[in-house]
Amino acid sequence: MEGLNKYLGTQALVTEACYVEVPDRFTFRPLGKFILKGFERAFRVYELCGSRESAPEFAELMAAFALGLGHSQTGNLAAARAAFLELPQRWPADGPTRFYLHTLDELAGKPPGPDGTGSIELKVK
Repeated sequence: MEGLNKYLGTQALVTEACYVEVPDRFTFRPLGKFILKGFERAFRVYELCGSRESAPEFAELMAAFALGLGHSQTGNLAAARAAFLELPQRWPADGPTRFYLHTLDELAGKPPGPDGTGSIELKVK
């Protein structure tokens, strides 16, 4: 997950295995499914945003991001781009939004992920 932080512009990421152990103790943002170099299966990845008490301050960003992510995962890249393009107006420093805007350019004309579930395959560590 440490290497993926560089791509996503995040500080702390966890896989679903960790997330399911503590979902009520912290605020997490789902960032999608990734196939990391050296792995054959996709991992659901979550950003650790803060304490559970900090959830309200992230709620609007997480809802807006989830809209773009959902479109991206189903292959509706035009709708994903439109949703992600709105985020930098309010959250210009959001790394995951920048990552997806860049990645959508690379995904144009391709099916939604090599496993058909909208996952993103990273070929480098």
